[in-house]
Amino acid sequence: QAGKAPAAISVVRGVTSSGLSFLSGGITVGDGVSMHAERDRYTLWIATVAKPSGAYLTEADLRIVDRKTKAIMLEQRMDGPWFLVGLPPGQYEVTSTLKPEGASQPQTLTTRVQVPVKGLRQAVLRFDSTVDVSPEMNSPFKGNPFGQPAAK
Repeated sequence: QAGKAPAAISVVRGVTSSGLSFLSGGITVGDGVSMHAERDRYTLWIATVAKPSGAYLTEADLRIVDRKTKAIMLEQRMDGPWFLVGLPPGQYEVTSTLKPEGASQPQTLTTRVQVPVKGLRQAVLRFDSTVDVSPEMNSPFKGNPFGQPAAK
């Protein structure tokens, strides 16, 4: 909203009931920079974006299931467009449900991911939405949900 002061950094850190550490947020540029700096502590990084604009979407319901054991590893509402979680290596099904702007009904997207022994796996869930990137939003990530922030 025009004239509104920028929100304070509002990154949510937590631990699931099964002991998995997570980081959720990314609404503000400061949130994104903060989360990007901490990404190496996690094994899976999920982003929710609008298709076709690439605008970040928030408040998606997220569910991660171990494909081998069928165990639900995580059920969580995302606090922003980014969600990082420390999953053990393995194969997972990531499902996200959201009713984005311009949609008449909620959309559910599912993707399969292989979390490596080392490194960070990334998954982008692209929802059909009329949301566009705000022209005054000067993102240091230059439209790439997992990009490197530009140097100041």
